[in-house]
Amino acid sequence: MKFQLGPVPLDEAFDPEADGWNRLQEPRPGVLMVSAIPLGMLIALPLVWLWSLILSAPAGDGTGFEFTVTVTVLQVAGFLAVLAGSIMLHEMLHALPLAVVGRSENLVLGFWPRHFAPYVAYIGALPLRAQLLSGVLPLVVLSALPLLAALVWPSIAWWLALLSVINILGSAADLIMLLLLFRQVPREAVVRNQGFSTWWRVA
Repeated sequence: MKFQLGPVPLDEAFDPEADGWNRLQEPRPGVLMVSAIPLGMLIALPLVWLWSLILSAPAGDGTGFEFTVTVTVLQVAGFLAVLAGSIMLHEMLHALPLAVVGRSENLVLGFWPRHFAPYVAYIGALPLRAQLLSGVLPLVVLSALPLLAALVWPSIAWWLALLSVINILGSAADLIMLLLLFRQVPREAVVRNQGFSTWWRVA
C-alpha cells in the first residue's frame, strides 16, 4: 500500500478510450462533496431514530441508559483521536476487499487537501463486486454493527451512537458512487480508475 497527499493518482500506462473502456457518468469531486452533505443528513435521520429507541430503552435494572456529560481538554483530545482513528478505519475497510481481490501494492491511501477528503484508490482493474463491497463495508461495520454492539455493551452505547452517526454522515459520497456503479455498470464488468474518473468494460 502506498500513501499520497494530493489528488487521486493517474495511471500513465492506462489509456481508457483507446482500450475500449466506458466512462462512468459521475459528478466532479467538488459537486460530489457538496451533494453528499444534504444526503448525509437525510440518511442519518432514520439512524438517529433507531439510536433514540436504543438509548431510551430500559436497562436490566429498569433505569435505562445513563449518560453524564463532563467535558475536559483531555476528553476533547481523546474524542478527536478517536474520530481520526475512525476515519482511518473507514478508509482501511474500503481498502480491505480491494487488497483481497487485487494486489495490495496497487492500493493507494491518500488525502486530498483541496476537498478535505481521504480516499482509497486502486491502480488496476477489479471486478465490479469488489468495488461495490469496498463501498458498502464501512457503512455496515461502522454504522450498522454498532447498533447491535450497543445491546451487548450498553455502558458505551452513547459513544457507539456517536461513531455510527458520524460515519454515516461521512458515507454519503460512498453511497452516491455505489448507486452510480449499480445503475450504470453491468454486473459482469470490471472497473478501474484514472485519477478521479471511473471507467468500466465487460471482461
